[in-house]
Amino acid sequence: MLSYVLAVLVGISLGMLGSGGSILAVPILKYAAGLSAKEAVATSLATVGSVAFVGSLIAWREGRVAWKAGALFAVVATAGTVLGVKIATALSDKVQMGIFVAVMVYAVVRMLKQDDAEESATEQESRVSAVLKALAVGVLTGVVGVGGGFLIVPALVTLFRLSMKTATGTSLVVICVNSLIGAIAYSGTVSLDWTFTAYFSGAAIIGLVAGNLWAQKISEDRLKKIFAGLVAVVCLYTAAQEFYFL
Repeated sequence: MLSYVLAVLVGISLGMLGSGGSILAVPILKYAAGLSAKEAVATSLATVGSVAFVGSLIAWREGRVAWKAGALFAVVATAGTVLGVKIATALSDKVQMGIFVAVMVYAVVRMLKQDDAEESATEQESRVSAVLKALAVGVLTGVVGVGGGFLIVPALVTLFRLSMKTATGTSLVVICVNSLIGAIAYSGTVSLDWTFTAYFSGAAIIGLVAGNLWAQKISEDRLKKIFAGLVAVVCLYTAAQEFYFL
């Protein structure tokens, strides 16, 4: 029951920020649900992919999806995801969670960092940057189950000149495609409890709806600070669980 209650936080994060779902889902699944690292990553991908699908439909209805930009980013990212899953199968659970903690630290820093003025870039530099960032997001998704919204949203804003609202909606499309491809890739090596995953996803979707409503009432800067604080706490807890007794 605790796992399902906490799953609501996963949906709230995706609904409010268009990112952060996996960063919360993996620790919840590992420590509250008792799954192994790889089972947690695979289940997280299936869950976040499903929730992001619903979120994409909501964003589409609200006119907040740039389909061309999302499709281009997703195609490249999925190639990185397949590579990331292959890398993950060769890693121990401890190493995999160590990488996950490092990603959480980066996410917290990224969310707390004040956005500077965008640097000018040539069209060619933007294309190269887009490909590299999309591949990096994909590899991260495959290795530690992170959808990469905290990377996708600023990349979409910078590279495709999207508004923050449109970038947030478009990131859900990318996360959906990327996460579901990752879950399929993992299914060949990890046994998933689909009934549990369905209930967990259902609870997260409830959070998604609530997050979408609350996002309209709270400023973006405040949302980022609140979520950064939450991720920091989860990061410290995860690090203590994994490495305290080393």
